[in-house]
Amino acid sequence: MNTYKLFANCIPSKGFNKSIIIDLQRSSYKNIPNSLYHILKNNEILGFEKLKTEFNNIKIINEYKKFLLENEFIFECTLSESNRFPKISNNFEKPYKITNAVIEYSEESFDNLNSLKESF
Repeated sequence: MNTYKLFANCIPSKGFNKSIIIDLQRSSYKNIPNSLYHILKNNEILGFEKLKTEFNNIKIINEYKKFLLENEFIFECTLSESNRFPKISNNFEKPYKITNAVIEYSEESFDNLNSLKESF
């Protein structure tokens, strides 16, 4: 059975009425229906034959497969090969303790601004 995997640089993002797939490598995106978003988010490995029986709509699943292949959002692989393609980490670590600050000052307190800067 042919299985497919979403490229790690292709990120589905859900909207209220419709969703998109953002291709980070190509700096582009494509609109997709929310039903395709749910398929991509709930299935790390895409087995379209299995999806056809689950959704009981062969035409729609074939259209989704064609769309994903034409836009190079997915690639064919076996189950054992799929482990070789990890997801992109979206963790963000910052090298500082303070991320932002709001400082109110007046002309009288302007001289204290330099001492405040040194305290950070």
